[in-house]
Amino acid sequence: MLQAGRAKLQLRDALRGVTNEPIHVLPFLQLGRLAQLRAPLPRERSEAEAGAQAGGDEGERPAQAEPVEWGWGVLVSFKDLRLEAEGEKGRRRKSGKGDAASAAGGGRVEDFVIEVLLRCAPGAEAAVAAGRQPEPAREGEEAELHVLSMPLAHLDRLSSVKLQMPADLRGGDARFTVLKVLREVERRFPGDTVPLLQPAEDMQVDDERVPRLQRKLEAVEARLAEPRLSGAGLRARLPALRAKLDLEAEEAALRKRIKAAQATLMKDELKGMRRVLRRLGHVSEEGVIQNKGRVACEVSTADELLVTELIFSGLLNEMSAQGLAALLSCLVVTEGGGSKDEKGDGACAAAIKTVAMRESVQRMRDLARRIASVVEEAKLPVEVEEYVERFRPDLVDLVHAWCGGAKFVEVCKMCDWYEGSIVRTMHRLEELLRQLMDAAKLVGNDELEARCAEARKLLIRDVVFAASLYT
Repeated sequence: MLQAGRAKLQLRDALRGVTNEPIHVLPFLQLGRLAQLRAPLPRERSEAEAGAQAGGDEGERPAQAEPVEWGWGVLVSFKDLRLEAEGEKGRRRKSGKGDAASAAGGGRVEDFVIEVLLRCAPGAEAAVAAGRQPEPAREGEEAELHVLSMPLAHLDRLSSVKLQMPADLRGGDARFTVLKVLREVERRFPGDTVPLLQPAEDMQVDDERVPRLQRKLEAVEARLAEPRLSGAGLRARLPALRAKLDLEAEEAALRKRIKAAQATLMKDELKGMRRVLRRLGHVSEEGVIQNKGRVACEVSTADELLVTELIFSGLLNEMSAQGLAALLSCLVVTEGGGSKDEKGDGACAAAIKTVAMRESVQRMRDLARRIASVVEEAKLPVEVEEYVERFRPDLVDLVHAWCGGAKFVEVCKMCDWYEGSIVRTMHRLEELLRQLMDAAKLVGNDELEARCAEARKLLIRDVVFAASLYT
């Protein structure tokens, strides 16, 4: 039933899109004629429009699912906004005063405003004084009659009934007299039986769309008049159903706004990431990927930016295969260890027992600090020291000893990690070494490729890389 009712409103909107063209409707906007006003149905918005609205006020509500209906009112006058723009302020046209000239002049629907005597909810006078649009009176509510300026696009239907109007509508008594006459007309023509101006017969609208729309409208109205859709119980439940649909429409609109806002935030984050890549030399100013970027694409086991900086700084080329594996262990540590509670360069150096590794680890931390500073300058969320402390030296001594030929039982005594955690970390280290070999081959660094292959050979041995019974 609600779908049929909405289809009826859509057809009426389409019909009045033709009949409300100024060349057709202006001759009939006469003082005293009954006119029914209703805001057009809100059209479906695109995602781009939803994104544009997301950038607006936070308190702005989405379009309502049902349009505002004013019911029957009495036409007072109309005005051409183009004349006001030319300096002829408030030039109004009433019956017998320029209707034909205005119609001949044509124009768009948006160029005209009609002034209508409408029934408003209590408090309308205060709303008008404050410059706000009053609310329409609800059924059974005490109404106030006020002259309101409405867009011509809100004119829904015109009646053939015309009232004799008082000379001056500024007084409350005169408006109340019109209200009594309007109620008498509605009493004589109950429901939807107020005589209407027919587009073709009365208004002489010669448009092939009009007969087609009228036939569709009659079919929908006949369907709505069926007994199964006119029961009192069904109509009593309609307000609750409308409220539910309104909430669903509001939820859908808010979800679109959330999605658009998230997309906006993502755009800002992506811009920051591109800025970081440019400053670190992974892409050129024109966005063309460079050698650093190609190397970073080969790495997925550890922090790509730091691994790339280690390669291009020459630090890895200066180290032995044993020291290389020990240094790279800092990049794959993800589980707990004793040194995680001790922070700072001094604590890091003290935690490393192999003296030869201290300088290399410090240089790696300096590179990490530089990367974090670039990320921070690009206005991306990062804590510099927290980023540096992610690369902990917990297993430097252990991996150095393991690659030097120590037994697994011996290296397990060098830290307080569980044996399973040690094995998992060494497997990640082996995967990182394989990725480094591919990256070194990509940029033609044969020396680094050979050193990584040697380090991998030292790493893969004994029980740590024994085939599991469960794999």
